[in-house]
Amino acid sequence: MRQKLEFLTEDATAAVSPTDQDLQRWLDKHSDKFRAEPQWAFRQIYFSADRHGESGTAAASNALARLTGAGKNIDASQLGDATLLPHELPLSRLDEIASAFGDEFAQAITHLESGRWAGPVQSGYGWHLVYVSEHTAGRPSQLADVHEAVQREWLAARRREIVDSTYSKWREKYVVVVDAPSRQADIASQSVRRP
Repeated sequence: MRQKLEFLTEDATAAVSPTDQDLQRWLDKHSDKFRAEPQWAFRQIYFSADRHGESGTAAASNALARLTGAGKNIDASQLGDATLLPHELPLSRLDEIASAFGDEFAQAITHLESGRWAGPVQSGYGWHLVYVSEHTAGRPSQLADVHEAVQREWLAARRREIVDSTYSKWREKYVVVVDAPSRQADIASQSVRRP
């Protein structure tokens, strides 16, 4: 019965097409769900924990002093250790940064100032000097950016409203009676189970 009702409501919701005003109202009401997350773009210089051991922070700090003292006259690619980690990341969400560098590193990135080398920042791999080149703050999404997702959500909500409304109308027309088992039936079933 439920499947038949849902099949019928599919036809009803297929006929409904939201306007952009409907979708904008939905987006305004549920803006947190469609919020564009903050992003960071950065370069990093890596210092291996395996190679440097406990002196990794000292090696990174020395390189940071060279970077800040030389300004733009130093080739940063000549500093640090070889790594398979990306040397540069374009604008990326925090979860994307964490998947490459780990959670500890990703959290540290959020506290760094843009436009200058900072560190050492620790990751599960070792230490890093980081230059945040760009940062975009989280912001509400524009309808044009999330149109399909908002429309899917709007249609799913509309479908639920139609099903709930139909069930409510049907419940008003019918009375459901559940007969509780009688006490005699309970006693009889217990006596049958005894050895």
